Amino acid sequence: MNAIIIIVEPARKARGKPLPGVYVATVEGEERPIVTSTTPFLDAARALRARGCDDDVRLIMRWRDSLTDSLTALLGDADWIAVEERSSSAPSLRFVRYRSFPRALRGKMHPAQVADGAREQ
Repeated sequence: MNAIIIIVEPARKARGKPLPGVYVATVEGEERPIVTSTTPFLDAARALRARGCDDDVRLIMRWRDSLTDSLTALLGDADWIAVEERSSSAPSLRFVRYRSFPRALRGKMHPAQVADGAREQ
């Protein structure tokens, strides 16, 4: 079984200050990031699927300068998942089915909220 390793690190502003909760994901061996996102593992899965990668490929996430596998899933299992944050007095997160944003809204959103692959469709 083939595997794709994505390397994740905090996104940074032009002067090097981190953007809280936003991460850059790069496929190991490539120079250009595949996504900048609040959920880089899931958004990278969608971007790789848009590139034509097979559902049976194992997706592995590692933090920059680490050899530890932080997350792993089959691409076909990870690309349909999204994280929903419930706004209540006690914030909670849950997994939900991913829904693509309408084209009309994509240009009006913060770039970190839309996977690079989704913007190009």
